[in-house]
Amino acid sequence: FQEMRYFVESQILWDTSKNYNDLVNEFMAHFYKDASAEIREYYDFTRMRYEQASLINDQSYCDDIYSNIGDRTIWTEGTVETIDKIFKRAYQKIEHYKNEDPEMYEKLFNRIKELELTNIYSKLKFYAANYTQSEKNALVDEFNYYAVKFDINRVSEFGGATVGYFDDIKK
Repeated sequence: FQEMRYFVESQILWDTSKNYNDLVNEFMAHFYKDASAEIREYYDFTRMRYEQASLINDQSYCDDIYSNIGDRTIWTEGTVETIDKIFKRAYQKIEHYKNEDPEMYEKLFNRIKELELTNIYSKLKFYAANYTQSEKNALVDEFNYYAVKFDINRVSEFGGATVGYFDDIKK
């Protein structure tokens, strides 16, 4: 949500009376168009999971770039499944652009897919055993493809290279 952060911060710098949630909704409506409600749901759900995990574990997950932002405490199997459903609904909402405006469809699809990479990462990192080998292979291929497409080079600040990170899961 880096683009949203830039938008919200720049708006508040110009006018401190602006409401954070209104600005987030404005950004979502323009950036994700028909899928804005689903992406807002994902954003709120993710924030809630971090808040819950912070209370349960008595630690902050967002203090700095070195914070632990991904473990089973936050990304439970149910959480990953819920997020998966949110993304499926988001893709359905933009489906009509495929024929009406293919360029817009591709732009929106890629914006959503970039967010979804976190969930694909969680599936492979924590729950790979739940998938068939062909499903795992497809997830790894998807992760690698979009990591390259979106120029995501590392899984964390000092972590391994993104592409190939899960290749040991493939057979």
